[in-house]
Amino acid sequence: MTLNKISIAIALIVSITACNSTKKLAIEKPICKPLQLVKTDTPSTLDYSIDSCYLEQSCLHFVISYSGCPTDTFNLQWNGVMMKSMPPQLPIKLVGNANTKCVSGPQVQQLHFDLDTLKKVPYINSTFMILIEGWPSKIEVK
Repeated sequence: MTLNKISIAIALIVSITACNSTKKLAIEKPICKPLQLVKTDTPSTLDYSIDSCYLEQSCLHFVISYSGCPTDTFNLQWNGVMMKSMPPQLPIKLVGNANTKCVSGPQVQQLHFDLDTLKKVPYINSTFMILIEGWPSKIEVK
């Protein structure tokens, strides 16, 4: 009988300790690729549409649709052009590179890009606007 009471007591202590644990589950954040600074406009080899686009902290998030392969790659590019306005406006574009060895159907992909590179550019104040080719709205970056 005592062995049974000891087993119950141990199980109860383990349960209480597990419930009071201070460890929190890690929420996976997407990895934001850096924006590429390019001297010339690189043409996209993929036709795509931007389904959604939003900024969270300094990470720009996209959901895009295209016909191609899951191994196709995308880069966010800025050629250094800045429109003289207050706040400054920077046109950027998403460039898709098709994997020509793969033929597949419709794809939906989430992309994440870090805009911290733009914050280090001379003449850009703490606030600026980005104009994304293929997206109707300007996005304010602070």
